[in-house]
Amino acid sequence: MTALPQEFMDPSSITTFAGATFAITIIGGFLRRLTGINHLFLPAALAFIVCIGFAYDKGFPHDFVGWLVIFVNICMLFFAVVGANETASTIAHPPPAGRGKKHGAEAKNWFSSFF
Repeated sequence: MTALPQEFMDPSSITTFAGATFAITIIGGFLRRLTGINHLFLPAALAFIVCIGFAYDKGFPHDFVGWLVIFVNICMLFFAVVGANETASTIAHPPPAGRGKKHGAEAKNWFSSFF
């Protein structure tokens, strides 16, 4: 049995989570533009692949609690990616102030809202 960590969060776990969130946000945005699929299934599938890959690298768990931790990690990563995408979308395309009219053609953007 592997030793349990003594700290809840350490610098390596924080950088791994941030790196995975950043990578899935960028790769998900690229795949959305490439395939035209604008569905929440895409970041969910990428979060699943990344978390299962990390679990495979560390050795798959052999008990219910280990699989529950993997599921919670998938959910946290998915929600972090959706939040990062929505934040980037809002920053890139702020809502118009007042009742102004849009002029010109719509720009093709890398980040667009899921909602």
